Formats: sequence, C-alpha cells, structure tokens
Amino acid sequence: QSEPTEDLEFIFTSMRVDSSFEPRVLVADCADVISVAAQNVFGHGFKRMCCLTHVIRNVDKRLNLIKEAETRQDVRKGIIALQLAKPRI
Repeated sequence: QSEPTEDLEFIFTSMRVDSSFEPRVLVADCADVISVAAQNVFGHGFKRMCCLTHVIRNVDKRLNLIKEAETRQDVRKGIIALQLAKPRI
C-alpha cells in the first residue's frame, strides 16, 4: 500500500467512531487513491462523486481550446448541469 492510501484509511477509520457508520455518498476530488482507501474501510456500498469545484477547475483549464466565448460558456454550463442532474435509477 502507498502512504497516501494508508493516511486516508486512517482518516476514514477514525470517522467510524460508531461501527454502524456507513456513508452513502463520498464527495472528493477525482483521485483514485481516495476511492481505494474508502472502499478498503467502508466497502463498496457508497456512491462516489467528484467535487464540482474540482471538476469545473479542470474543465476551465481545457475550455481555452474553444475559441468562441459563447460556446465556452455553453459547454461550461452544460457540464455543471450534468454534474448537478438528479440520476435516473
């Protein structure tokens, strides 16, 4: 195991003061190490969501490839709408 995974596992384990604590959703940046550590501690019974701030920060870096400002804004708004959309299950 890598150190970051062990560190995150320690943090997640310390959140389990009550052994019945089972998160339904984990919101964080999109680093795989966070998902791995959470799964090691909590199992697979939660949904993993990327933090909207991190998503938009990464999208903004790439939107500069689109020359038209209006198109850039439309793409950005569309991505935010997708991120906030209620899933159909």
